[in-house]
Amino acid sequence: MLGKRCSLCGGKLDHESICIECGLDNSKSDKNYRVSQSGCDKKPLTHVHEDETVRKKNGTGKKEKERKAKKEKKKIATVAVIASIIFSILSASGDLFGDLFGDVFYQIEKLFTSEDSSDYEKTEPVDPYEYVETELPEEGEAAEYTLEPGEYVVGVHIPAGDYTADTEDEFDTVRVEDYENHIYLYEYDGKGEHSYMDDLRLYPGAHVIIDAENPVRLSTENAQLSDMYGIENPLTEEVRLDKTSTAGEDFKEGVYDLERVRGTGFLKLIIYEDGGEDYELRNLHFAENDQDGYRYLVLPENAELVFEDAEDLELVLTPSAQIENTEYLSYYLY
Repeated sequence: MLGKRCSLCGGKLDHESICIECGLDNSKSDKNYRVSQSGCDKKPLTHVHEDETVRKKNGTGKKEKERKAKKEKKKIATVAVIASIIFSILSASGDLFGDLFGDVFYQIEKLFTSEDSSDYEKTEPVDPYEYVETELPEEGEAAEYTLEPGEYVVGVHIPAGDYTADTEDEFDTVRVEDYENHIYLYEYDGKGEHSYMDDLRLYPGAHVIIDAENPVRLSTENAQLSDMYGIENPLTEEVRLDKTSTAGEDFKEGVYDLERVRGTGFLKLIIYEDGGEDYELRNLHFAENDQDGYRYLVLPENAELVFEDAEDLELVLTPSAQIENTEYLSYYLY
């Protein structure tokens, strides 16, 4: 939950106080853990643990699998981000580099989907819908939506449904974060047979993040239009950003669409928890023939927007038309 970090690695915690980075159970008191010490220090690296408590607790096996699944997805997501950056550089040198790098990336991805790298060829890809307990209704309306780079809430901006995504570039990415149904996707056509771009199951409340240079088209045959919700944005004023701007001080906190007027550079976004510690950190790049805007940027109180490596960069915030609610910090809770 927002405001708490893992006592071991500083990672984010899920709703059961389990770190999604290292899997540590932070619900136990500190006396149960020794930092930089272990009872295994004098044992071989290949020894095996038997945890009696874990074996006896009902349902723990499922939680362990779930934590593994989250860790595997984050590994893939990290590799994918690095790969897409390198690919964008190499592709400028010709198709030969693109084809060669695509094959190398596929092998790297297979390596990171296995707990044991020496046995990756025998490991099946993680099923992102393994822990979903409800099915989306088969009946619904046919619908199609074109989404520009930014973030969207299912049920507010697009209805729930089973979607197929079409992109202009094989590395234009669709991410899905659905904490309620334990769905975490990082999808792009360049993943080939391992991509879920034709099987995006979007439930109400899920966040869909479009990380692409081009708009992405989502289509469905069972849109749940009757389940739409949301409210009209109470904000009406446009905001021109300075090199450093703070929500609640330089402009009103709320939900905005971000537009580039001119110039190039990076915009660093820092979201702070109630205690003042930085919680969420993002970097957005703006340039001609690249990203010109970002939809649905949620800026709670004390959120900072900072220009970096900027050349005559001018950005404008315009209130988004439809929003989920005015509990802005809750957007980052999970």
